[in-house]
Amino acid sequence: MSYLVEPDMATVLLITVIGYRLVDNVLRLVGAFGHAPLLMQLFDVSFIAFGIVVLTVLFVLRLLTSISDDQDDENVFEDEVLRRLDNHIGETSIV
Repeated sequence: MSYLVEPDMATVLLITVIGYRLVDNVLRLVGAFGHAPLLMQLFDVSFIAFGIVVLTVLFVLRLLTSISDDQDDENVFEDEVLRRLDNHIGETSIV
């Protein structure tokens, strides 16, 4: 059983775009007071960095869920083998 939730890419992109537009609007509002050019440049660079971080986190989560699923499959296989072995030993000891 995997406890990690694989994020839906559409949801992540939607939240990212909404966050970008929200911060962009705030910076435009601040720009009305004459401080926007420097803030806008910083925000554009930080948004690119944020995008790289989000994609990296998604990649790592996908790897972790893949590894977790593989381990779960192995555990199920081992449990099945042990159960069959116990059944076989139980049947042969009765005879």
